[in-house]
Amino acid sequence: MQVRGGHLPRDFTVPKSPEKILFCGWRRDMEDMIMVLDAFLAPESELWMFNEVPESDREKKLIDGGLDFIRLENISLVHREGNAVIRRHLESLPLESFDSILILADESVEDSAIQADSRSLATLLLIRDIQGFRMDVNFLNYDLSQEIFCDHCTTREQNHTGMNIAKRLPFKEALVSQIHHGSFSQGSWIGEMQQASDKSVIISEILDPRTKNLLTMSKISDYVLSNELVSMALAMVAEDRQINDVLEELFAEELNFVLSWKI
Repeated sequence: MQVRGGHLPRDFTVPKSPEKILFCGWRRDMEDMIMVLDAFLAPESELWMFNEVPESDREKKLIDGGLDFIRLENISLVHREGNAVIRRHLESLPLESFDSILILADESVEDSAIQADSRSLATLLLIRDIQGFRMDVNFLNYDLSQEIFCDHCTTREQNHTGMNIAKRLPFKEALVSQIHHGSFSQGSWIGEMQQASDKSVIISEILDPRTKNLLTMSKISDYVLSNELVSMALAMVAEDRQINDVLEELFAEELNFVLSWKI
């Protein structure tokens, strides 16, 4: 048997790019979530916080919870005030530009799991609908700007003309739906939301286990069943306290992983 000498694989890290994340809602442990995100994300990332807590009160709440703004190295906080179940408030946000959106069970309704989940689902449907509509309008504007042209028009004039005509078109939503959503019924709202879900990730925090069936069937959002997750972790630690060390390693920001190397 011949044994050949070799070299251990060099440690490598996957390069990170800045991300843009949106939090809808306010939790009591918001400062802990911010610190965890700061440890995971790449420098120059943005965390947008959209909720009904007045902006003047947020900094005080975060500081009272133990957040040290000086220690934030990778993310910058962007504050927006509004109600996450009112469409016109959500439309003021650049929803199509976020890499990830987390819909939190707001602390104002956390005493009622059904009410909290209802708000989360309403916010989810509104965000997906807005995203799908903006995707359709952008595609229609682009499509018309490519097809409508003349010999004496410049490229800039062609694009501008296409956008103006798109704005005047009646039933443009139905037209785009027929162009894009061939795999769904024409005008299918669930089809538009599933297409929007391919562009950005939305995680909904739910409290009632029965709500997950709706999200699973719709396939328009992932979910975190926070109460059940905490209960299972506590049950495992209560059964064997050594499991706590395993959980700490799994959820540490150092990103543990298994590396296989061909020798």
